Amino acid sequence: MPEAYNPSDVADEVVSRINAGVYSETVTSRRVVVPDKSFESVTGLEVVVSPQGVESSIVGREATELTVSVSVAVMKKVTAKTATVVDPLIDLVEAIKTQLRLTNYEIGTGCASWAGVVHEPIYDTDALLAYGVFSSVFQAVYRVRR
Repeated sequence: MPEAYNPSDVADEVVSRINAGVYSETVTSRRVVVPDKSFESVTGLEVVVSPQGVESSIVGREATELTVSVSVAVMKKVTAKTATVVDPLIDLVEAIKTQLRLTNYEIGTGCASWAGVVHEPIYDTDALLAYGVFSSVFQAVYRVRR
């Protein structure tokens, strides 16, 4: 795969787009190579982005389409496990997804186009119960044609 279509380039664009948004609380996302699955280390709001996968398919004699998945994790240590605490965080995740929705990114000589989102479950109930951490992870999906 040519350097222009590195999945990390798409993840970097996702970070930039999230950080350009206006939300109910201050959001600063960062790209990581390996997501930290340790809920004990979460102290405040964290938004972590990492490339997750690439699928390739032939769409013509000389054209290939890449489907690039980028993982976006929103985590926050919470003081209570109630709807008044969790619902605004679900709204924040939805606002981040809206910020990413229908965006296209110029990646080298190509373009990564929004294809959709995969988000299930909405949040991790085990992390909430065991660690007091709201954790919601979704996959933003983009298509790159080359």
